[in-house]
Amino acid sequence: MDSLIEFFKLLLLGIIWPFWWIWAPIFLAVFFFKLWLNYSRVMFWKNIDWVLLEIVPPREVKQSPKAAESIFAGLWSFHGTVATKVDKYIKGATQEYFTLEIVGIDGFVHFFIRCPRNRRNHVEAQVYGQYPNAEIFEADDYTKKIPHVVNSPDWDVWGASLRLDKPDAYPIRTYHDFIDVAPIKGDVAFIDPLASLIETLSKLRPGEQFWIQINCRPVADDWKNEGVELIKSMMGNQAPPKVNFLVGIFKEFAAALGAVVNGDASAGSPAVPKAFLLSEAERNVMKAIDRSISKKGFQCKINIVYLGRKEVFSKTNVGAVMGVLNQFNDLNLNGFKTEADTVTKANYLFVDQRLNFKKRLIFESSVVRQFFEKGFVLNTEELATIFHLPAFSVEAPRTPRIGAKKSGAPSALPIEQF
Repeated sequence: MDSLIEFFKLLLLGIIWPFWWIWAPIFLAVFFFKLWLNYSRVMFWKNIDWVLLEIVPPREVKQSPKAAESIFAGLWSFHGTVATKVDKYIKGATQEYFTLEIVGIDGFVHFFIRCPRNRRNHVEAQVYGQYPNAEIFEADDYTKKIPHVVNSPDWDVWGASLRLDKPDAYPIRTYHDFIDVAPIKGDVAFIDPLASLIETLSKLRPGEQFWIQINCRPVADDWKNEGVELIKSMMGNQAPPKVNFLVGIFKEFAAALGAVVNGDASAGSPAVPKAFLLSEAERNVMKAIDRSISKKGFQCKINIVYLGRKEVFSKTNVGAVMGVLNQFNDLNLNGFKTEADTVTKANYLFVDQRLNFKKRLIFESSVVRQFFEKGFVLNTEELATIFHLPAFSVEAPRTPRIGAKKSGAPSALPIEQF
């Protein structure tokens, strides 16, 4: 132990410290560059003019979530907003993103999309293209209508961020998995995965709110490489590891000699391809991964926040919503789980201080919708599953819907001449 201490003293005082004039400037340059990058990104983000758009569903929505998938495929065109290195490292420009929000307020359920104002027309065009009878209008930010709930004598808050249980290439259950086939007639019925969520949010009492915010940033197709490697691994098509030529010859000779000595009759027979030995479940997983990586992806960050006045605050609502989110989980594929560091709970030491700190982090993060993290990847199909306008079969009475169908003016309408 003493010799180890002496070695580190010699290393520090004899080698590292005398040459501080070499490593110190490099260290300081990297440190200040990271500080500048963080500062410039925050300033760039603060200067974005955001708009919150509320989408009011029509009285009848006959489209499946496939319509929402087309919307997100169109919104993937947000990608590529950082054009040059100067924009990224000097101006602090970051990839534009938007936020999908399902919000329950006093038992009323609302659908929002928050985006930069200069993208408003593009967002509205994508939504109207798939839901022509919907209504979109600019709304006041609901997060600004309540006081800061941390340490409030009247309000309490619970919150957490979600993450995926497995690598991004494994998909969650999507709307294709929510199909019910009648055993006798063979009729096909779509079971809306948002039905139970909307019903749960519509049961909130006055003074209760539940925010589900999905920050989405379009990402390049590099994320698909992981899925390609997973499929190759499952099929046994991985590239063989590189070994020294002489070592390879020695291993081949040793294997052949062992087969002769042990009388292994199968040594010369061809190996059965691994793809033929896959179980049905493994084949389904491989197909699901292949389907997942065939679509465009978005880096995502999901916050869920429950707020309420203390006289009505009940964590049973948290359990109900988390139970609804479990329907998107598949044990063989992927699913959502809470990020342990973000859950608003604390045990043992400094409980009150740590709990208030976590509450402040999740609350303020949800108010500003800040998204600088890398996040996890969901493709357009997965996004459409967890955010779409509910089908007409979802009859939550307190979900705002358009009362009448709108149409344009008749083409033969006379025009008065002045």
